[in-house]
Amino acid sequence: MHRSFHLALPLIALGCMASAQDASRNADVLFILDGSGSMWGRVNEVEKIVIAKDVMSGLIDGLPESVDAGLITYGHRERGSCADIEVIATPGQTDRADLLASLAGVTPLGKTPISDSLLQAGEVMRQTEDPVSIVLVSDGIESCEGDPCATAALLREQDIDVRIHVVGFDVDAEAKEQLSCIAEAGGGEYYDASSADALDAALADVRVSIVEEPVMVEPVVTPVAPQVANLFRADDISGNTDITVINVDTGEEVDILFASEPETEVPAGTYRFEFGYPFQNWRFIPPPVTIEAGSDYTISAADYGLATVIWGADNARDVGIIQEATNSKILSLMASRERLQIPPGAYRFDFGNFISQPTTIEPGGEYTISASDYALATVRWSDDIRADVKIVNDATGDDIATIRKSSSSAQIPPGTYRFAFRYFTSPPVVIEPDSDYTVTAADYGLATVNWSDDILGDVDVIDDASGEGVVSLRKSRSEVQLAPGDYRFVFSGFVSPPVTIAPNSDFTISAADYGLATVSLAERVRGDFLLLQGDQDPINLRDGREKQVLPGPYAMVYRGEELGIINIDANETRMIEVSQ
Repeated sequence: MHRSFHLALPLIALGCMASAQDASRNADVLFILDGSGSMWGRVNEVEKIVIAKDVMSGLIDGLPESVDAGLITYGHRERGSCADIEVIATPGQTDRADLLASLAGVTPLGKTPISDSLLQAGEVMRQTEDPVSIVLVSDGIESCEGDPCATAALLREQDIDVRIHVVGFDVDAEAKEQLSCIAEAGGGEYYDASSADALDAALADVRVSIVEEPVMVEPVVTPVAPQVANLFRADDISGNTDITVINVDTGEEVDILFASEPETEVPAGTYRFEFGYPFQNWRFIPPPVTIEAGSDYTISAADYGLATVIWGADNARDVGIIQEATNSKILSLMASRERLQIPPGAYRFDFGNFISQPTTIEPGGEYTISASDYALATVRWSDDIRADVKIVNDATGDDIATIRKSSSSAQIPPGTYRFAFRYFTSPPVVIEPDSDYTVTAADYGLATVNWSDDILGDVDVIDDASGEGVVSLRKSRSEVQLAPGDYRFVFSGFVSPPVTIAPNSDFTISAADYGLATVSLAERVRGDFLLLQGDQDPINLRDGREKQVLPGPYAMVYRGEELGIINIDANETRMIEVSQ
């Protein structure tokens, strides 16, 4: 971005025209549409896939001609396949009418491989040199053991100019958490949509993010003073620092000095230098300086006493730098940005779950910020765990960290902690200074309990000793980890006898294990239709829904009148005809 201020006036006018052209340039957009079976779900009596295709078609059709659009979808061709991902249209290579026709033909069927779809999008993006916005529209979470949040972060680290926007369509809290993480890691925005109108509004907001409307800039011919000075960036400034040069009198940004472009030419005058880092908002701004015509001026870190802080290799995550004077976080150290320069002063360091006491940084000094300096222990999540684990301070009861598959470690001060699994909390555990501790389900004998798809509706898991409900299993929450012990399972029309769940076992709750039969009425009736057997609670089929019951003889009672005995066989499906 260097400018030469002694060029002829016509060339300056041409530069203004070029700026106008650059301002009107748009990014390519690559849509990823969820084609999994859950998209047959309904919102206000309309299938979600119908709503999504209608709203997306309107958005794509209304994009400016300068925007090249593409489309990837998954889960639409094979049931149960995590490899069912199709690049339907590549930006710049598919006619828009053909893209819209292909979009209209998407039929939901299978699974939700979001992580692999993002990787496929990354391969598509390598075919273009233009910036690309990915827009993911999904109604659920990853179902193929991928880590889409980590994949989004990986794409951002590649040599690809990409932002990932995510629209969660009619999602629950768990899905919203994962989809929001994808957007944050992908440098984009998350939009929540619970209806057709909300989806339309969300995608309209996405359009604003990815489409820059052309701005016409009238060329301005300004006489340029011929007196100039040379401006240099010194070698003692860290390589990831950029220095923005601003003319104090005009407020104009004159140039930006990078390590790869360390010098420029400026008119004589008074300038302000703003030291900054990519993707961080804080800037160091020293007092303005006056540069004389014909002089050589070097910007040096030593002139301002800047000190260097270094990210320690034993840190498990980013370390925030908090300026004590303002009590504000100004920068973050991380593996990909391991050296930063800051002015001297007092600072605290935020390790995510621990904030240090103030440290005085001396002018020109060099400081390594390391977890071992504070005896921090690393607590890790094991892959035999099926959900998040909260780390709870045993003395205060406060949650101080959460470890999960996408964020599998945390650094905490030594002390006594408990680990809160989804349905079990461990006894207190002492974490030693500088230790490395892995939390595993096996350490506590946690068993994996699965819901079988031969079950109708929810199954409530009851602790047999206390009689308290522990969890409800269903299609959307079909696997949980429980402490070993005795449990009963409450089906829609049957309560099981106590079942012992052994430590570290894998247990599947199945209707077939109890010979449960599926019964229903051929049509809805006016009044109660009861099935009675011994001292069991009556089973009412009035609402017309299928119920699962034990096999055996049942007395049929309709509106108080006994209709006779019906024998229900084990594992059969029976539809009962009723004369009203």
